[in-house]
Amino acid sequence: MLNFDKLIHKLSNESDLDKRRYIPDKLAKIGDLRAINPLGSILVNSNQPRIMRNEAAESLGKLGDSKANNFLISVLNDEDSELRRTAVWSLGQIGSPDLVDIISDKFNDVDFKVRRWAVKSLGRIRSPAVFNSLKLIDEKNKDTTILTEIFRTITSQIGMIDSVNYWLNRAKLVIVNEYDKSVKQAALLLLHELILLNPQEDKRFIGEMINIISPDDILLYPLMLNILGITNNSDILLKFTENLSHELIIAFGFANMKTQLLDILQKYPDWLNSVLEALYLTDIQINIDQYLNHSDIDIRNNALMLHAKQKQEFSIIKSTIEKCKGINKLIPSLQYYSSDGLEQLSKLLESNDKGNRQITIRTLKSPILLSQESLVSKIRELLIKNYQNERIWHIRRDARIGIEMCDKLLLADNPI
Repeated sequence: MLNFDKLIHKLSNESDLDKRRYIPDKLAKIGDLRAINPLGSILVNSNQPRIMRNEAAESLGKLGDSKANNFLISVLNDEDSELRRTAVWSLGQIGSPDLVDIISDKFNDVDFKVRRWAVKSLGRIRSPAVFNSLKLIDEKNKDTTILTEIFRTITSQIGMIDSVNYWLNRAKLVIVNEYDKSVKQAALLLLHELILLNPQEDKRFIGEMINIISPDDILLYPLMLNILGITNNSDILLKFTENLSHELIIAFGFANMKTQLLDILQKYPDWLNSVLEALYLTDIQINIDQYLNHSDIDIRNNALMLHAKQKQEFSIIKSTIEKCKGINKLIPSLQYYSSDGLEQLSKLLESNDKGNRQITIRTLKSPILLSQESLVSKIRELLIKNYQNERIWHIRRDARIGIEMCDKLLLADNPI
């Protein structure tokens, strides 16, 4: 068990640098915000070993509290480019909305990695101001790696986007022109999310993508099929039915092509798992009881997710989560069961499996649960409890973001 007071003492007094360098990270795992000032003092002291300053900067980001902002901002122009990169990363992890301009300014840094991390860190800040900053960066950027990061950042913030047309056209421009695959993939992923916001957007252009991306392209072709599905280009998708694939079946799901999916389910049992996953994307009501205890874990979980979305009996979901292994993919099903699901999620927060805890936090932040006013205060309590006790910094960060989301909802319901 880590002891905060002992670690603080060793932070200043440990003579062995190979031991001392690991103390900041241990303090970050404890999550005690009293560590901010001691770590900040090391960070801003140019006489400290380089490795200690970098470890302090990273750990301040992992602590995730805005009280560390000034320490981190003070080293953004340090001569050590690695320290500047770490400070930008940490400011992104803290994610204060008032940091948008400060982080954006680091796109002017002489070091490429600092510029790249400036774009990536903007993706951690939940503020509409991020989009204007990224647009300005995009207009003067000439590097495809940076453009890839811009697209990824926009995709991560898609729920707050306020400039859909600009980014829609930007993504299309990349898709139809000669760019490397990584930036085209990022553009397709962005286009995928933008079209989910408005499935009727430019259906003709999406249909023409079939002539742009080769079926042999295993990176881009599946994304193209999904986009065809989202835009209900079912006539085009039907042309591929002789060459079934997992990606095509999922596209059928996005297009709500229930007749085709049920036909595949009847004729091609080997595609059962893919069909169940695709049916989850539709509005179908279907009896899938025969698959709820399937020996294949993936088939079982996909069947149970569909069972949950149809708001069928809760007891089998509960018993499976309590008794079976491989439940990570099943945890999101609890969002469909309101108070009963919330009770089960509260138990999962005590799990020794960090993967279970992380998915539980993400499920607690789901729009389906947060849209239920009667649950928001309880969700907030659970997130605060996790934030106070969690030792994995990125799970703690997700809990903090969830708390902020709840606070905004509660404030909207009870304006001052």
